[in-house]
Amino acid sequence: MHLGIKNFVLRSPCTIFVLIMSTQEPTTTYKSKVDLWLILVIFGTIAVSVIPTLLFSWYYTAALTAVLILIVAPPIFGTRYKITGNTLTVKCGYFPAGNHDISLIATIKPTRTILSAPASSLDRIEIRFVNHSSVVISPYDKLKFINHLRSINPDIDISSFRQE
Repeated sequence: MHLGIKNFVLRSPCTIFVLIMSTQEPTTTYKSKVDLWLILVIFGTIAVSVIPTLLFSWYYTAALTAVLILIVAPPIFGTRYKITGNTLTVKCGYFPAGNHDISLIATIKPTRTILSAPASSLDRIEIRFVNHSSVVISPYDKLKFINHLRSINPDIDISSFRQE
């Protein structure tokens, strides 16, 4: 009898952990596509802006460069789009850009707008919702991303994409 109680006590935390993990919905993360020209422009601007500091001290230049890179790099390379259950979560570096209900997506269309968006490429898609709000993003694998959204909400209109 004592062994039965010991086994129950040892297995209980594992059982609870498995039950908690099994109730969580799977999350699929899509990275943003990153344009080479964007990297060159931003890091070129950092390099040019740091050149005058070379007159002061090597340490000052290194510190300023590190701070600028820590500010600029995460929004460029850390932009992600997560699909969990019926929710699309957009995250741009340090900044959460919002959660969106996939069942409320009306259309997805390609766009090359230069307006500010949680996207590191100009090869973008605009997701428009039934309430006429929208979000512009640039998933690296657009087709896989759109197919995933349509597997959740098959009513999404993608007719503005060219048939290939």
